Amino acid sequence: MFQYILTLILMLSLGAVLYLVARSLPRVSAEEGKEDKRGLVERWVTSEIPEKADELLNSFLFKLFKRVKLVLLKVDNILGKRIEKVRPANGKGEQGAGLHPAEPLQTNFQDLSETKKEKKK
Repeated sequence: MFQYILTLILMLSLGAVLYLVARSLPRVSAEEGKEDKRGLVERWVTSEIPEKADELLNSFLFKLFKRVKLVLLKVDNILGKRIEKVRPANGKGEQGAGLHPAEPLQTNFQDLSETKKEKKK
């Protein structure tokens, strides 16, 4: 029993010493000059600069893509109008209002081969 009491006193005193050391550690580190041993890249990554750069990039890309979308829609409208002018109106060789054809459209291949033969003679 005596050995148990000595071990208990030893452990309680060791616990008290550790408690006092743990409480005094923050004072020791506050008293010493705190050196920043992090590198330039590590300080830059942990700062607010990457977040601000990401916000700026996202807003710039949003505006850019919005403008590109508008330009593409305008180009699509212009091309659609041009196609309407060039496309035949009823499929019989008559074209839309924009162009004046010199010859009607020929879709029969036999007629085409006959006209080539006539031109050779």
